[in-house]
Amino acid sequence: MSVRRALDELELAGRVFRHQGVGIFVASPRIVTEPRRAGGLLTALMQGQDSAVVTTKLLSLTQGTPSQTITLALGMEEPEPVWQLIRLRIIGGRPTILERSVLPVSVVPELDNAALHAGGSLYGFLAEHYGLVDDYEEQYLEVSAPAAAERKLLALPARERVVRIRGVSSSQQGTPFDCFEQIYPASDFVFCISGRTSGHISAADSVVDWEVVPDADVPA
Repeated sequence: MSVRRALDELELAGRVFRHQGVGIFVASPRIVTEPRRAGGLLTALMQGQDSAVVTTKLLSLTQGTPSQTITLALGMEEPEPVWQLIRLRIIGGRPTILERSVLPVSVVPELDNAALHAGGSLYGFLAEHYGLVDDYEEQYLEVSAPAAAERKLLALPARERVVRIRGVSSSQQGTPFDCFEQIYPASDFVFCISGRTSGHISAADSVVDWEVVPDADVPA
């Protein structure tokens, strides 16, 4: 019983991980990241890493209609067309972070599909082409069980939980331009969070309905 309790505590602390029917293994060191700036995620991940170790895979780029929650968070009076961009961050050949961005078509009329497929920076493109610089973010963080599709994409073991960060980025002019979601394996990361006492509160009073209904005529 003492050994089991010790292993449970080591697993909870992220020191070991279990594969059912296989065994218990020593876990890799956790990655320290600062989620405060969604646009700087790739830069943060590459600190102390060989640039060849961190890659980005574009899973889909579609247009659709946002949920009421995202509509409010983006400052829309009524649902308007949005881009939905889903990417997978891969570190050392292992899928590590699932990331989704939702951007209003009225604010971002075009996206560079080829550059995004090549792993280019979304926020770099937005700053260069539309003058949208990430000046302020509001984020919601929760620990939860992953959906089946999320578990498969991140190759998570059966008992693994995820840290889910949802938020909205606003420009220097106060324009909300990105509702984002980042999903991290809970045992792989340590989060460094800083802030200030004054700030804004998103118009959205919930982050549960954080969905986009894809348009039928826009290919994934």
